[in-house]
Amino acid sequence: MAVLLKNLLARSPKEEDLVAVAELVRACDVDEHGLADSTLEDLTSYWHQPGFNLATDAWIIVTNKGQVVGFTCVWHSDYEQIFTFVGVHPEYRGRGIGTLLLRLVEERARQHVRNARPGSRVTLCGTVSSLNEQARRLFEREGYTAIRKIWRIEVGANDSRDRAFKVDLDIMSQHLVEATKLYDLDAVYLIREYEVYEKELRAGEKLPICLEDELKVLLAAG
Repeated sequence: MAVLLKNLLARSPKEEDLVAVAELVRACDVDEHGLADSTLEDLTSYWHQPGFNLATDAWIIVTNKGQVVGFTCVWHSDYEQIFTFVGVHPEYRGRGIGTLLLRLVEERARQHVRNARPGSRVTLCGTVSSLNEQARRLFEREGYTAIRKIWRIEVGANDSRDRAFKVDLDIMSQHLVEATKLYDLDAVYLIREYEVYEKELRAGEKLPICLEDELKVLLAAG
């Protein structure tokens, strides 16, 4: 699939882009589920986590009017479990922006492979809304495999004094990931379904030469 960046710029985000990126993520959430799943505080926390560098681990796509229409980032656990988020504004999908962002992420992830323990299995994973068919096709086209489904459950107690919280439920294992125990609350439950896609990255393996050249040309043109 050709990646066209006509009148668009690909660059690393800066701290002053935080609000615009948060608005983009919110627009993606609303388009897929009717309401936002993340907050400005969530994004701020990700951007300031140890080992994360905006200059090397994140990219945005900006229009010639300054609107942020694409965003991706990559982070890792011991260089072996590498994770990504890819978001494209609903009005700008189908132009190859997601393809470019995912390939930028993979290029960065392959740099992390060099720091992994010899012989360890290194994977790059992305979580995609089950309602976003375009994103699912993108990951599958780029060689990723759907490995599991999760339900993201947000619990908002009717008593405003109680703080709402979120848990991820692995549907196959019925395992709550990093979860506070769910009590029998008189509460509002919001459930969103996601699919987790994975690609194994091997030491010494590179993106195909044609993809590397494409990235260089696109970024230079941006």
